[in-house]
Amino acid sequence: MRKKVLITGVSGFLGNGLRDLILKEDKFEVFGVDLKLETSSKHMLVCDLHDRRRIKALFIKLKPHYIFHLAGSISGDSAKLFNSNVLSTQAVLDVISSIGSYKPRVVIPGSAAEYGFVDKVNGCIRETIKPSPSSWYGMTKYMQTLLSASYIEKGVDVTIGRIFNVSGKGTPTTLSLGYFAKEISILEKQTRKKILRTKNLSGQRDFLDIEDVCRALLLIAYKGKPGHIYNICSGNSYNMRDLLKKLLKLSSRDDIILKEDRTYFSKSFDCVGCNNKIKKETGWRPE
Repeated sequence: MRKKVLITGVSGFLGNGLRDLILKEDKFEVFGVDLKLETSSKHMLVCDLHDRRRIKALFIKLKPHYIFHLAGSISGDSAKLFNSNVLSTQAVLDVISSIGSYKPRVVIPGSAAEYGFVDKVNGCIRETIKPSPSSWYGMTKYMQTLLSASYIEKGVDVTIGRIFNVSGKGTPTTLSLGYFAKEISILEKQTRKKILRTKNLSGQRDFLDIEDVCRALLLIAYKGKPGHIYNICSGNSYNMRDLLKKLLKLSSRDDIILKEDRTYFSKSFDCVGCNNKIKKETGWRPE
């Protein structure tokens, strides 16, 4: 009998990518929940994670061996981010801790935004560095991490994958590369002068493909230690301007003009992670 996996936020970028990867392996029976779904079925269920009675009934019925709590928000005001990233996590973990002998492995996706503006050690950010988030998103993700770790004392088996920047199939337009791709595709269809406006592109980012990220989440589920945090990153630095130029080279047009606002600056512009821990403890490698 195949073990069961439950993915919250299954229709999101990460959730959809993880579901596709697990279904390829055909090792598990996969269930997904989301607040809104185009179609619902036995395995794809509409569920508000703040509805604790509904969550509890679902967990008791399915008894998933692995729960990937990928629901949340990356944008919005402080209230929306707190509600999506912190309160929903608290509801899920509260329900799990309330169901007697039920002990699933829970994986929480953290974010490099939790680190904020920090001093890197040997050129990269390690899990041992104390986070200092500089945005509402980063703060709510760090609160989510602290909240999740506190449930270890309540007997919940939870581990955290702190994800850096993600690209690949399904990249949303709320992320820089998704936004660039969308704008380029729009400009390709226009006959007037083509101008792509961006913020400062001097930043360095640590990017991974969505499939590498999802494989890392799976390996953390299998081999990660309870309460531990694992950076999910490439360990390499990529300049945002260079990445945009690569996208422009893929365009069908060669007359798109780049207008960059160099006055905008982010304190977290140079953000490169160290992935030694996840490599050593799980055997993961970016492919």
